[in-house]
Amino acid sequence: MNTGSSFRLPIRLTLCRLACLLIVYTSQQQALAQEAPIPFILTRYTTENGLPQNSIKGLAFDQLGYCWIGTENGLVKYDGIRFRLYDNFDIPPTSSRVSYIMQNKQKQILISFEGQEFYTIRNFPGFGTRPVRVKGDYNVSDFPGFQPIRGESDRSFFAPLISKQAPASSYILNDHQYYLVKADSLWIAHKNRPATCIIDKRLGKYPTTVIGDQLILMLNNHKAILYSNPNGRARLLMAKGLFFDQIATAGSPYTLMCSASGTYSFCQGKLYRLTLQDKTIYARLIAEGLADFTPNKLYYDEAFNTYYLQSHIDGLLLIRPNRFQSIHIPNGSWHQNSFYGQNTYGKDQIIANGALFTFSKGTKFPRIQRLISFPYSSASAYVQQDSYYYEKDFSLYKLNLVSRKTSQVAHLDEYIHCFNWSTYDSTLYFSTSDKLYALIQDKPVSALVLPPRKNQYIYGFRFWNADSVLIASNLGLLGASLRTGKTKFLLPNSNVRTIYIDKERYVWAGTYNSGVYLLQSGMVKALPIDVNKRLSVINSILEDHQGRIWFSTNNGLLSTARRSILNFFEGTGDIEPYTIYTKSDGLITNEFNGGAYPDKAYLSDGRVSLPTLKGLAVFNPDSFPDDHSPKPIFIDQVRVDGKLIKDLTHIRLAPDYQALTVSVSTPWKKKGESLIFERLVIGHDRQWISFSYGESISIRDYGHGDYSMRIRIKGYPQSQIEFPFSIAPYFYQTIWFKLALALAILLAVFVTFSYTITYYQRKTITLDQKIKERTQELNESLDHLHLTVERLQVVEARLQASLLQKDRIINMLLHDMKSPLFALKKGIEELDDRLSGQLGLSDVIASKSQLLRAGINDVYSFSINFFEWIKYQQEGFSANYQLTSLSDVFGRINELYGSIARSKGLTLVIPATEVVFYTDENILITILRNLVDNAIKHTQSGTIQLSVEATEKDYLVITVADTGPGMDELILANIQAAFNEELVLSDHAGYGYKLILHLVNLIHGDLELGNTGGLQVGIMLNFSFGQDG
Repeated sequence: MNTGSSFRLPIRLTLCRLACLLIVYTSQQQALAQEAPIPFILTRYTTENGLPQNSIKGLAFDQLGYCWIGTENGLVKYDGIRFRLYDNFDIPPTSSRVSYIMQNKQKQILISFEGQEFYTIRNFPGFGTRPVRVKGDYNVSDFPGFQPIRGESDRSFFAPLISKQAPASSYILNDHQYYLVKADSLWIAHKNRPATCIIDKRLGKYPTTVIGDQLILMLNNHKAILYSNPNGRARLLMAKGLFFDQIATAGSPYTLMCSASGTYSFCQGKLYRLTLQDKTIYARLIAEGLADFTPNKLYYDEAFNTYYLQSHIDGLLLIRPNRFQSIHIPNGSWHQNSFYGQNTYGKDQIIANGALFTFSKGTKFPRIQRLISFPYSSASAYVQQDSYYYEKDFSLYKLNLVSRKTSQVAHLDEYIHCFNWSTYDSTLYFSTSDKLYALIQDKPVSALVLPPRKNQYIYGFRFWNADSVLIASNLGLLGASLRTGKTKFLLPNSNVRTIYIDKERYVWAGTYNSGVYLLQSGMVKALPIDVNKRLSVINSILEDHQGRIWFSTNNGLLSTARRSILNFFEGTGDIEPYTIYTKSDGLITNEFNGGAYPDKAYLSDGRVSLPTLKGLAVFNPDSFPDDHSPKPIFIDQVRVDGKLIKDLTHIRLAPDYQALTVSVSTPWKKKGESLIFERLVIGHDRQWISFSYGESISIRDYGHGDYSMRIRIKGYPQSQIEFPFSIAPYFYQTIWFKLALALAILLAVFVTFSYTITYYQRKTITLDQKIKERTQELNESLDHLHLTVERLQVVEARLQASLLQKDRIINMLLHDMKSPLFALKKGIEELDDRLSGQLGLSDVIASKSQLLRAGINDVYSFSINFFEWIKYQQEGFSANYQLTSLSDVFGRINELYGSIARSKGLTLVIPATEVVFYTDENILITILRNLVDNAIKHTQSGTIQLSVEATEKDYLVITVADTGPGMDELILANIQAAFNEELVLSDHAGYGYKLILHLVNLIHGDLELGNTGGLQVGIMLNFSFGQDG
């Protein structure tokens, strides 16, 4: 749309277009005007907002930064936050009403109370500055200064001058020069020469003052008289400025005020500073709009460029420079003046809300021109060279700032959220809800597509490098690659409004309601939010050249030392207190706007423009005083149970104390809400405890001992102070009481021990007598016992002989029975073999012969087992371990039962093995012989098989399995249970299995029985058992 000054309405336009363009035409023809600036901020203190009394009799700042104010109610100490009526003097004055407070060029302060009592401000270690009474007399002048009158020489110099006539005013310019102005004369005195008297009828009629260390008589006709030093010759001076115009034409009343910083005048609500240059006095306007204030004195704080105007009736007025400039569109709606994004165009031009703001040197406010007909704050726009790109009705438009012609670039069917310029590829990018576009030759090209997410909104994006981009969204902070299209949440679940990347590549993410997050090298840390939650909503982040970082929020503008935040991020320190700027500091509103890119614009002189709800806030962050130096802490009062303590070198509390209270203060130039103290009591506290400004420290219920209290300002560790105190113990807690108690206990123990020894000595005598009696009785019993033992030994010998004879008979019988049984067995086997070989033998005889053979085998087997059992019973069941070859054992079994098995039509399978291990070979053969014999007995046909297997746990398993009918499950379970319980009863099994179970236990084996197509009996033996002999 063309909005240039040479615009002509084409006759052929339709009525609709004509109406629209007429609105545009009438809104942009002339540059919009802007009202006059407000260069200073006025802050007034009276009894309504903390000042104890409105009659001010003087004001001075001491060397520590405290402000001392004299009032008719007393002396007031002001630390920058709170006024406190000071009543803690060394010697209370006769009257608490202050006559005046004076400070000379050496920064010494003199306080005079009614009754000619003088006090001066002195520094006390730990307590800071306090007033102290001084003796003597002083000569005080209207020009800020005073001189003590010491000795007769000083008294003889001043007394004659004062005694002749009451002076109208006096001035001490240095140590040796003194002006005394009377009704019609001027006295100029020097220490080393006679006084000079000048007679001038104008003296006393017109006011006198000192300008540039020269005595000046002010006239009302743009002229003044200078009295030169030392002869007092009068010279005529010219006077220029609005102040002199007022007193010359209107005869307006005025006040002259001398201070260490210069001479000032006040007339008709305006404050001027007077300077002398080349025989001319100039009056420069400092502040106006002070018609309701009547000052009589002035103090100037050069470090903060602040004027302190004092009045006898109107209290105290602070005049501070307003370093903020508020820019808004005159007569614009609130919507038009609610700014979000803005762009820099040219050297000193800003485009925002469809308007061009041109800042010129020498002017306080810019020239404003409308560029488009619909300025509104939510529009996304960007300026690149002479092209102004903006979004309207889901389309991208371009306005040529030279020709003022508008053209549509593209229709996207999407709302454009923000723009940004990439310095890596010199390309303009813009974003929608889920896409990033690159504008190449005025054609949108998709550069990145974000994964679709519900209610996603992109506030802005910053380029990390040529390929990577950081995206601020209402769902979090994302990192994305333009090359691969991949995205990753760096800070999820946070409504990120702004991104700032500093020179050290730290990423500062400002959020809505979650404060600031700092990111670097994969580490993320949230900055603490202040007590009043000003830092909860962050709109813009910027740095200045003094090492500070600034945050614009929904509740003011805050700054602090950037290095302190990095120390907090690295875990090496705390964040220094924030400096807070609000409407009271010159801002048009506390609520800044954010969520648009670019969010700030810079001018060539270092000023920066930030968007607010009511206009643009323009300021130079480097023009603000750097007030981040460590602040000293001083102790106002220390009281123990209400009693004031004046000496901090050693505070000792009684054991029954109620409370130790400590109040501290510090000269503070920031807002009180940013001041937070911390305290730590060494010997009691484990961590620092915070307490607010004005809150006293209360120590209660501490045990006795030595302590040391440390106090500091949070964020200023260098401000730490420390003083020791101790709590006396109760008498029963002292070392002497404990020693006495220990001695008493030792004495009681000694007495008890002595009594116990005496008692037991008596008991011992009695016991000795009883022991002798008992011993005699025991000896008699022992004699009887010996006789009984001898008799039992005789009986035992006879029994042993009888048992030996029995064993011999049993062995003889066993040996005599074994041989006939073996011969009978062999004879019956041979008879059976011969009968079975004869032809024609009847079946009855053959079956009887086989039955006889089987019977004798059973009898012989039972006899052998029984003989073995008797043998082991006699030998005490002791196993004889030796290295045993399992092949030899299997060979013996084959010799014994191979032919028997074949005669019954059975197959005895014995495997070849090379296993050698330690065991009792005879016991093992007995166990296997019994098992094989039992298997042959109960197996009618089939196979009897021996097998061997080694397990993983050094165990050898020898299994005897047959294909016979097996064993009843109940009997099998009883035998297994009996073996597991190592208890074989008569109802568990027959005699053969009792023998097997005993023998298996004897060689430390295990037995497993099972029925699977016959009976399987497994013997588990340990390989290594018995190797140690």
